[in-house]
Amino acid sequence: MTDPRTAKLLATRRQLSRTKHEQALTALDELVRSGARITFTRVARDAGVSTWLLYNTPALASAVREAMTRHNGPELRPRSSPAPGDASSDSLRTDLALARHEIAALRESERKLRERLRRTLGSEIDNIDRPQLVARIADLETLVAKLRAENSDLREANTRLTELADGQRDDLETANTLLRRYMKEASRHRPPGEQSQTQHLIGPDGTDDAPGGIG
Repeated sequence: MTDPRTAKLLATRRQLSRTKHEQALTALDELVRSGARITFTRVARDAGVSTWLLYNTPALASAVREAMTRHNGPELRPRSSPAPGDASSDSLRTDLALARHEIAALRESERKLRERLRRTLGSEIDNIDRPQLVARIADLETLVAKLRAENSDLREANTRLTELADGQRDDLETANTLLRRYMKEASRHRPPGEQSQTQHLIGPDGTDDAPGGIG
């Protein structure tokens, strides 16, 4: 599929070619009606086109040659023709001037087309990429804020769990201490036989040796 911009450039070039073709035919027709001597150089100069265009466009070359054959009779020829060297020099100077003019026009056209293309592409980038980029940045900012909030919640939960574990550890140690004290006090008020059994459960250092004890 042809790029619309490329198709537009090709259409512009074809239109320019048609315009030059019409200018050349108009200049040729005016020379024929005026009875002036017809040459490729004269037609190119009057039409504002290059002789290269006349020679390399079959329809134009044929029209100029046909007009030259019909209208460049002996009665129209000047009595003193310029020297071949002078005619060649004049033709070259005319072609050079026309070529320079056409080159300048083409450069200006290229500059304008480049500027138009730059503006068009810049507009497309602004209209397509920028909103997408803004939306993507907004999504990322939302995601970052959400992750930060979740991270903060996790830190708070971890702190609470740590405090709870420390509290349970303290409660367990306190319960074991109270149990050992209770068993010591209870052993003091029991008969001797039961005291030895209690002493075995508590241990000589006051710790609880009973199976299934706390801790």
